[in-house]
Amino acid sequence: MRIIEGTGAVPRADQTVITNGKISAFDDAASTKIPEGAKVLDLGGRTIIPGLVGMHDHMYYPSPGGAPPLYPEHAASFPRPYSPGGVTSIRTTGSMEPYADLQLKRDIDDGKMAGPRIHVTGPHLEGPGAFALQMHQLKDTENARRTVAFWIEQGVTSFKAYMNITPDELSAAMQAAHAHGIQVTGTFVPSVFAKRQTWALMIWNTA
Repeated sequence: MRIIEGTGAVPRADQTVITNGKISAFDDAASTKIPEGAKVLDLGGRTIIPGLVGMHDHMYYPSPGGAPPLYPEHAASFPRPYSPGGVTSIRTTGSMEPYADLQLKRDIDDGKMAGPRIHVTGPHLEGPGAFALQMHQLKDTENARRTVAFWIEQGVTSFKAYMNITPDELSAAMQAAHAHGIQVTGTFVPSVFAKRQTWALMIWNTA
């Protein structure tokens, strides 16, 4: 069996020990200590990799046709393909239904449902002109701060600023998030990115 470490190194044909679903050791057969009572499998010709981490994932699909567009949650079906595909952790990166995403995370963590580990992002931090009815449109900087504070209390672990947020609202949201050690990512349309590149780059600063 070959193992791909994820470091860029050449795949290694080694002996691998998996404990509770995690790679706990790998080396050549002569050096690897096999735990007593372990089940030994001959997986010649197979390849194993560490679990993949999805950095931009959602639990919703766009609905077909009609205006304005809707993005309904599909929490029952969306998580299922990740694990068979090798993805063991995901970040929702903008939630349409954050309550559903948070409960889904709890159910998976408690073993009630199959799926990857979920790091829930709060609802999109969006200003006036949102393209989806489900998106809350921030009114001002205070609303941005209160929105961030509320969802941190609910259990989200990141935020995503969106296309129509103002610089002042973004600054307020970032300050509120960074006060709790939480990062803010962002999506901006190309036509305005040049104007916003300075504060877009600031998003990753958690100081």
